[in-house]
Amino acid sequence: MHTHSGKAGFIGRLAARRAGVQKIIHSIHGPSFGPFQGCLANGLFRSAEQLAGRMTDHFINVADAMRDQYLAAGIGQADDYTCIPSGFNLQPFLEAENSPAKRESLGLSPGDFVVGKIARLFELKGHDDLFDIAPRLARRIPNIRFLLVGDGVWRGRFERLAKQIGCEQNFLFTGLVPPAEIPSSSA
Repeated sequence: MHTHSGKAGFIGRLAARRAGVQKIIHSIHGPSFGPFQGCLANGLFRSAEQLAGRMTDHFINVADAMRDQYLAAGIGQADDYTCIPSGFNLQPFLEAENSPAKRESLGLSPGDFVVGKIARLFELKGHDDLFDIAPRLARRIPNIRFLLVGDGVWRGRFERLAKQIGCEQNFLFTGLVPPAEIPSSSA
């Protein structure tokens, strides 16, 4: 049995154990517990994962940081984990050219120093870290622009946050970009 995600993975592993399944493998795409949860929910999800982890023969994680978080929570042993990173074709990004026309279409000046991030605008994607450091970087590098390629339900929140931290002019939100255009948006 191969399970995925928090709730479905928990229920699937319990059902597999009850059905006498010989091998149970669980893929971790993102932990269901962590500092993004309230104390009660975090404790509940951590306990559920610890219970399900005892009946899991092997874990597949897409990043070592996920394995480390599970190990720190007492879930499994290091040799119970295999990292299989998400597949991603880098060639279009390696071949993308820094086009003045593309920069202009994005609202970037030739002298702008661009820090780009390609991600859905949502929690757990690391945007908070960027917003934390943005004011310091903007003071040191006045021509810095933070290019956020992507869209999501937190876009309005991030636009307000950019304004609150005094960096509204430094942030550029592209919205949803067709996949074929993402490499040229990041060149």
